[in-house]
Amino acid sequence: MSAQMDRPRVAARWAKRAAPVAAVLALLAFLAIRSSSLAVPAGPPPVAAGCSVQALVTLGGSFGNAVAVNRQGVAVGIADDAKGVAQPVLWRGTKPQRLVTGVSRSVPLAVNAAGQVIGTGLDTATGSPAGWAWSRGRATRLKTHEDRVAWPESINDHGVIVGVLLWFVNNYVPMDGKIKQIVNVLVVVVVVVWLLQ
Repeated sequence: MSAQMDRPRVAARWAKRAAPVAAVLALLAFLAIRSSSLAVPAGPPPVAAGCSVQALVTLGGSFGNAVAVNRQGVAVGIADDAKGVAQPVLWRGTKPQRLVTGVSRSVPLAVNAAGQVIGTGLDTATGSPAGWAWSRGRATRLKTHEDRVAWPESINDHGVIVGVLLWFVNNYVPMDGKIKQIVNVLVVVVVVVWLLQ
């Protein structure tokens, strides 16, 4: 009789353990599909686009790096200010515009044809990763539920943002809140490194 009573408890325990494994497998499947969809099919060589290399002005510092550009030539990235602090920047031509995002360590990731920018940074109050969108001089924090972290990856010309939520660590891994913040930051760093490859 005790073996029958333990079955629901054992099943519940396995279900708790299976959920994180299923989440990891889903994430790996997403990454595998994304990687394979980026593969270039065999065919004629691509036609060279009409573009030119242009030096980008910083915000008074010595370093700048564009990470994305749209068809109109608007670029986004980071540039050092006069104090040597990296700031999120949008360049129209060679003129830099600092993006005020409301989070620290902001890094723009993409810009669409309308000049809308998405990126990530750290919440100044909690130190947790945060996603943001910037349009016409105003930044908006990407909304999530509970302890989930929005991580934008791309924005189309209609303003639709796609990305991921860091819900796995926050919902299924029991650990102290400070450690969760560290793990979230590590996940964010890994995703950024992977995106920049």
